[in-house]
Amino acid sequence: MKIPLVYMGIGIGILLVIGAFFLFPLHASTTPPISLLLTAQNSHFNQTNPPLLVSVDKLVELTVQNQDYPGVLHNLVISGLGVKTQTFLKPGETETLQFTPKRIGKYIYSCQLHPGMMEGEFVVTAKK
Repeated sequence: MKIPLVYMGIGIGILLVIGAFFLFPLHASTTPPISLLLTAQNSHFNQTNPPLLVSVDKLVELTVQNQDYPGVLHNLVISGLGVKTQTFLKPGETETLQFTPKRIGKYIYSCQLHPGMMEGEFVVTAKK
């Protein structure tokens, strides 16, 4: 029994595609990002400027909300990591920052318009 060349070509093509998946598997990250929320209100983040703990080389999604009085602007800067909101947030506005810390250490997060009142520690620890 002779197999037409078309069917042989299709079979070879299927084998090549299957082989490619074994040689170059798709790497979808199954680790969810570390999700953090900072709410700016009454000259503090989350009422107490709490320390934020994350792991090195893990994706962080940090959402910043301004829930302050009308006319009071806020932003967020994490000194030493090059992370900051794009603009000063008006009351009711939110911005989510995505970044992956590459260095272990203690950093300071703050609002540039309210230094000293709105700042806390951002701690990057070794992988767990």
